[in-house]
Amino acid sequence: MKVEAVDRDHAIGTSEGLLLCVWRLQTTPEAISELTGIVTRLIAKSSDRIIMLTVVETTADMPDAPVRNALAALFHRVAPSVIASALVFEGTGFKAATVRALTTTLNMVTRQPFPHKVFATVSEASTWLAARTEGRITGGTVSGELAGVRAALDSRTQGTLQI
Repeated sequence: MKVEAVDRDHAIGTSEGLLLCVWRLQTTPEAISELTGIVTRLIAKSSDRIIMLTVVETTADMPDAPVRNALAALFHRVAPSVIASALVFEGTGFKAATVRALTTTLNMVTRQPFPHKVFATVSEASTWLAARTEGRITGGTVSGELAGVRAALDSRTQGTLQI
């Protein structure tokens, strides 16, 4: 896993056609621009379509409308190059369940041309992705790679990561 970008708000990692993104605090326009560049480079160097996992931690703020629109535009642009995508909204309770339900409803309205689903846990998302990615990954691989991306984010948040 190569950590491509990390700051206090997010971390993005790539590994052989797999994109992992963790949002911890704010989703900024600058981060979306950075994500766009990373996804574009990953697609260009991939010999096949890519797999995407996005994790929104319980501490993350909901992005504003311009950021949501930029994310939607990014998804639309890269859609032909995506095998499957999973979105994890971590957390329990009413707020987390409501966010997952609203996101699922929005995803049904703006249907992606590839499998895309919202989950409560990384474990569920990893298992689902593994079943849809033509044997390219396993649930354990995704979870292990994500641990590296989170470690980079943790180090950055604690001020110990040198980039």
